[in-house]
Amino acid sequence: MFSPRCVFDACACDQGGDCECLCTALAAYAQECNNRGAPVNWRSQLLCPMQCDRRCSLYKPCISTCPFETCDNLMTNSKLTKSCSEDACVEGCSPKVCPPDFVYLNESYAECVPRNTCKPVCMGE
Repeated sequence: MFSPRCVFDACACDQGGDCECLCTALAAYAQECNNRGAPVNWRSQLLCPMQCDRRCSLYKPCISTCPFETCDNLMTNSKLTKSCSEDACVEGCSPKVCPPDFVYLNESYAECVPRNTCKPVCMGE
């Protein structure tokens, strides 16, 4: 049922901004595939490219919505990850993976630091 609607939406792109319209229709179709556990690697440099900045290693059609472990969420990350681990994945730019025993300094995901240098913040401080 979703596929014919996707084709209809993609073929209906007949005004200015056709590429954006086509990309939006394809992205919606791909997200529905993600929701059903069947990620589609459909983007390329020629078809609806997604530009990732230098701190992100590459585009992936299916990345987790769970937050990465940071110094700021060190004490709560396991609970956060449990609550979102069953969510459908989304396409996007995936940050570089920190080496073993390292975590991200903060939510910018720009810098990995040794886990033992983190000073976890307690609630109320």
